[in-house]
Order: sequence, then structure tokens, then C-alpha cells
Amino acid sequence: MTQRQKRVLVVLAVVDLLLVVGLGAFALTHRGSASSDSAASATLVTEPSPCATFLLESATRAGWTARVSESDTSLVYEVTIAAQQDATAGDVDVVWSVLEAHSPEYAEVCGVRDTVTLSVLVPGDSGSHRAVTVELQGAVLARWLQGTASDAELAAQARYRLTEAILP
Repeated sequence: MTQRQKRVLVVLAVVDLLLVVGLGAFALTHRGSASSDSAASATLVTEPSPCATFLLESATRAGWTARVSESDTSLVYEVTIAAQQDATAGDVDVVWSVLEAHSPEYAEVCGVRDTVTLSVLVPGDSGSHRAVTVELQGAVLARWLQGTASDAELAAQARYRLTEAILP
């Protein structure tokens, strides 16, 4: 082996040693923070907002199941009612009965959103569901629940959509 080859091997050995020591030091300094970050994210539980809690409790009192999703400007409220509760009601009547089940404190608890989307799911025959969805202006809904807006005023700005689907 020539003198030049020996120097190249020594240089490569030193670089290899520095690389291994550097990676080892990096692993040791970041070992504790990685495990605590993953433990913190695994135990992180978000509490439902007061508005979501209020709506979910209202649905439970009425015997329905519900889901709520919200942002600063919109609220989506999905309610599933029992088929027998809907036996004689029309599509729009189902929505009105869900709206009427909520108390005037809605605006105090939920604030006023630009848009409130309410979907009422009614189970039908052989796994089918009828969904009646209405999009409302949050301010008009809040006033209606407080008794300062008429049924006609709420109905005039409501946009309805009816769908039928087979859900798993």
C-alpha cells in the first residue's frame, strides 16, 4: 500500500468517526423530546366547545343523535331522528320540529354565525335515509329562537335540499 493510499484511508477513518459521533450526539440530544412529543400528542384530548355541548345536549334531551362541526363563521348541525318521530311529518316540518326543540339561549351560547346548516336524517326502509338540509342565516335563526323574528322571516331566507341515500 502506498503512502498516499494510507493517508486517504486515515482521512476517511477520521471522517467516518466524526460522522458516527455527530449522529450519536444528535440522537442523544433529541431522544427525550421525541418521546415526550409523541406522548403529549397521544394524550391530547380536545374538549367540545360550549356551543357543540349545548346542541348535543339539546339533541339528547329530544331523543336524537347528533354531530356538530363549527368554525368562526359557520355551524353544521346534523341530527338523526327516529323513523316513528317522522311518521306524519313532511320534509320541511321535520326541520321545523328540530329547530323548535332548541331554546332561546342558543345565541348566548353559540354566538351568531354567518351560516347555520342543519341536516335532519330520518331512517327509512331497508337502510335508506332521507336527509332534509336547510341553510340558514345565523342572525335570523338566533332572533327567531329568541322570539324576535317571525316564522315567515326565517322561512324566507332558508334554502332547503332533500336527498335520499342508503347509508351503511
